[in-house]
Amino acid sequence: MTPRPLRTIGRGAAPRALRAPRASFALLAFSALAACGVGACGGQKPPAPVQETQAKAIAPPQPTLRLPENARPVRYDLDLTLDPSKDDFAGAVGIDLTVQQPTTVIWLNARALRIREAHVTFGGKKSAARVLPGGDDFVGFAFDRPIGPGAARLDVAYEGHVDKDRQAGLYRVSEGRGNDDWYLYSVFEPIDARRAFPCFDEPAYKVPWKIALHVKKEHVALANAKVESETPGPNGMKTVVFEESKPLPSYLVALVVGPFDVLDAGTAGHHGTPLRFVVPKGRGGETRYATEVTTKLVGVLEDYFGMPYPYGKLDVAVVPRYAGTMEHPGLVALGQPITLIRPDEETPARKQFYAHIGGHELGHYWFGDYVTMTWWDDLWLNEAFTTWIDVKVTRAIDPSWNTDQGRLRLRGRAMGTDALATAQPIRVPITSDHDIANTFSADITYLKGAQVIRMFENFLGPEKFQSAVRRYMKEHAWKNATTDDFLAALQAETGQDIGPAFKTFIDQPGVPLVAADPICTKDAAPQLLVAQQRFIPTGSEASPDQSWQIPVCVKYGTKKGVTRECTLLRTSRSAITLDAEPSCPDWVLPNEGGAGYYRSNVNAAALSKLLKTAWPNLDPLEKIALVSDAAALTHNGTLGIAEALAFVPAMLKGADRHLIETTFEIVEQARKDVLRPELVPSYAKYIRSLYGEKAKALGWTSKPGEDNDTRVLRANVLRMVGDLGEDPAVRKKAYELVVKWLSDRKALEPDVLETALILAAKSKDRDLWNRLRQAARASHDRSERAMIFTALGNFRDSALMKETFDLLLSNEIEMRDGQGIVTAALAERESRDQAYEFLTKNFDTIATRTGRRDGNLLLRAAATYCDKEHHDEAVRFFTDRAKTIEGGPQILANALERQVLCIAQRERNEKPIEAFLKTIR
Repeated sequence: MTPRPLRTIGRGAAPRALRAPRASFALLAFSALAACGVGACGGQKPPAPVQETQAKAIAPPQPTLRLPENARPVRYDLDLTLDPSKDDFAGAVGIDLTVQQPTTVIWLNARALRIREAHVTFGGKKSAARVLPGGDDFVGFAFDRPIGPGAARLDVAYEGHVDKDRQAGLYRVSEGRGNDDWYLYSVFEPIDARRAFPCFDEPAYKVPWKIALHVKKEHVALANAKVESETPGPNGMKTVVFEESKPLPSYLVALVVGPFDVLDAGTAGHHGTPLRFVVPKGRGGETRYATEVTTKLVGVLEDYFGMPYPYGKLDVAVVPRYAGTMEHPGLVALGQPITLIRPDEETPARKQFYAHIGGHELGHYWFGDYVTMTWWDDLWLNEAFTTWIDVKVTRAIDPSWNTDQGRLRLRGRAMGTDALATAQPIRVPITSDHDIANTFSADITYLKGAQVIRMFENFLGPEKFQSAVRRYMKEHAWKNATTDDFLAALQAETGQDIGPAFKTFIDQPGVPLVAADPICTKDAAPQLLVAQQRFIPTGSEASPDQSWQIPVCVKYGTKKGVTRECTLLRTSRSAITLDAEPSCPDWVLPNEGGAGYYRSNVNAAALSKLLKTAWPNLDPLEKIALVSDAAALTHNGTLGIAEALAFVPAMLKGADRHLIETTFEIVEQARKDVLRPELVPSYAKYIRSLYGEKAKALGWTSKPGEDNDTRVLRANVLRMVGDLGEDPAVRKKAYELVVKWLSDRKALEPDVLETALILAAKSKDRDLWNRLRQAARASHDRSERAMIFTALGNFRDSALMKETFDLLLSNEIEMRDGQGIVTAALAERESRDQAYEFLTKNFDTIATRTGRRDGNLLLRAAATYCDKEHHDEAVRFFTDRAKTIEGGPQILANALERQVLCIAQRERNEKPIEAFLKTIR
């Protein structure tokens, strides 16, 4: 069939209106428009008065957050001229509209775009549109006569800027290190599509896109849909036209342009979807593992959803951002350090990382792309569900990874944030752009959301839950949906109105604390009294007047064996009568399978009984949850810190990798950076007593036949013993191995490289610092450079630290690559004063060079210290600056509260910790 022509302002090379002399662009720049009255810029006349017969026409006022609903897009034609080596680009967009009622103004989202020309077509008549300034995020187009109701079309020609520092909108990067090739990528989520084209930049506006790109003839150009045609143009350019896409919201539109290598990787999944990897020149040999596992990931997802992958192709664009990922339909973005793995560096950790992230992003093709949330307050329908499903996917890829245990360990991180009085709910009411940024909270939206989903899935049954997911997909295919839509599907498939219970977890913040105590009398059947309250750390201002509807599953042991009971706890407390005449429970575990999103309220006596009596009857997930809960209970005084530290040896008996690493949550409660200096040697000796023998047995070199968990555990135990344990033998060996590695990259196994680099830096050796700096300069591998930079942040010599910080202010280290330097330096007593002074002194400079989602590092530094004097100083310094960072006020509120809690817990725990450490001989 004849391809549908692309309707844009101009065809072939850059649109005619954009080929004017560059000097004229300033006439319509937004900076100039901001100083003009409506219609007064560029010599244009104000809008003509509306005639009496047009009295019902309205002109919506300038928006402040959301666009008015007087018009909706039906389809976009997008035409861009892109050169990755240039700072600017030219564009034209045509938007087919449905106008709801007569209007004289259409408002769109736009940021930092220079509008060159605009016109509207309605009723077969074409007329000019005048540009109305709309602040940072909006632009209005005014017409002399009303348009609507009915179909209309708005065409706009404009110019924009390509970002190099913050990776927002269209951005360009060079591989660097002697390579001058530039690559252009897009990142539009959540509200940066407006930096690339005027549009309805809200997720509910989900329509097809027809895209044409004018690029250098030698460059690769890709977008969401397949290439429809590629034709040569003038001046060494070519035009690449793409097929019309499936319906997409603006944040899912994707583009890449540059001298990429495009690698055919066969097909993905069960239905022959073409799979390709799009990598910087010469990096194709590093996609072996990603190629192998990606097709399996798609297949597992197809099996779960009971339908084929919903898009016609799958290109994996390997982007330079560290851990940068984005679920664009047909053109998924996966970061270089995740995806590009040299064959000799295919460690279990690297493999698992790629599988997890790949499973998460590809899961978005259903949760988020095929069915899209209606507004940002329901982002959890995207991110919580894909965080939940990537566990299923990864488990299917390789069960030996024990994915469920690894993910459960992250529950403690989520609950640590959720326990704050300043915590946000999963569903954040959106009143500002800051709120939109805050919906992307890794701890709350992603991790808490996934754990809540797992809890209800466990309670309702996996099969019924899967049926509900499939119904939800079918009912809302290619459309938008809300939380109520998902809960309606859940009720339809399970026959239970579970929505009110679900909402108690997603619409309010906080962590429940659940106790299950036996009640046994001679004349009645035994009961369990199950009670809930909010978990409130010492020093918190959170209200205890809060409750949830909690799916509680309790496990208990009697002389007759191990039994379980489940209930939906709707009130503050409820008694459960146990099955036909069992004896009184010997022990009770309030959270069977660790599936509940709540802390178990277990005091020292109950924990001792569980460790002595029930430990062999608990599965790995239950042990992890219980140990993590014990660590948390030291925060509210239920469990004394000295008691918890004393329990750790019993917890480590026969422990596997995940349980060993979970005990770190307890031992790190005695923060080395706030201990009195004379107690640090005793604390280090305590750490060595727990993990030293394990570190010695593991050594620095893997052994034939080792499983994946052992190889991952090696690096973490060695780091614990060498860092907090200050083991001189471990540090000496790390130094020797790093020196050899600098000359021979095979001298250190990839599993332990980062650990060795960090521990070697404790030597304060200038020669080593010089050699590491030179190695970073010479390296073309972003993963390797990031590890070296983190090592540089671990040097404790003040002169070396100053030189390291100077590198951050130079062009030698990109700020996004060097974040590990500041994080590492702030974590240690010896370097934190210098690091904190550097960060506060250079805050504004660093902020302008930091990725738009990376500003949280700067604000979390507010919680560096654990004393009131520094807290008051942090409030003064950071409060106004937080407003300039996306989501900053919320991030800062959390950080300052953590500082307050640290002060309160330090006052309570200081003497018990001191007494405990004095027992260490």
